[in-house]
Amino acid sequence: GEVKRPGTYTVKQGERLSSVLKRAGGFTDKAYMKGAVFVRQTVQQMEREKLDQFTRGQQERMLAEASTLGSGLGTINKEEAAAQQSVLTQRLDQIQVLASKVTLGRVVIHLDEAEKLEGSQNDLVLEDGDNLNIPLKPASVMVVGSVRNPTSVLHKENEDVQYYLNRAGGLSPGSAEKEMYLVKADGSAITGFL
Repeated sequence: GEVKRPGTYTVKQGERLSSVLKRAGGFTDKAYMKGAVFVRQTVQQMEREKLDQFTRGQQERMLAEASTLGSGLGTINKEEAAAQQSVLTQRLDQIQVLASKVTLGRVVIHLDEAEKLEGSQNDLVLEDGDNLNIPLKPASVMVVGSVRNPTSVLHKENEDVQYYLNRAGGLSPGSAEKEMYLVKADGSAITGFL
């Protein structure tokens, strides 16, 4: 990523992130530290198991809904059943897409120049297999889930969540607005912003 000397570094036992950042020459002037992606293999293994469990549970729940639709054909017409089946299929696809987009093993950290990072709670003791990527500032915001047109929207300074929702066609009918969340560039998520 956006460090002066990117590459693979061997670390000593007990070595901290600030030390390796110093060896890497610090950040370039294009570095977007708020978007740093720090991935730890031990966390990745635990999260893979949890994500697989969640995905299976959601798929089982939706398949149960689909079978309920099939058995309830006497109460709804074929067009309604087909529309509901289509919605369930889209939701299953969305779960798969979201699961594939999750950066497993990501640890939310807040980076600063190595000198300021040193001794802070974000100055992690490194483990074998840790990976840090410092990106360029992103140009777009991804809007996914129960919106009319899941898409990426070009980032516009000082715009709020509603601006991006509107560009994605707004919320879909039946969406749970209270369940909406925003994933920030550092990997943390927030709710209750509308």
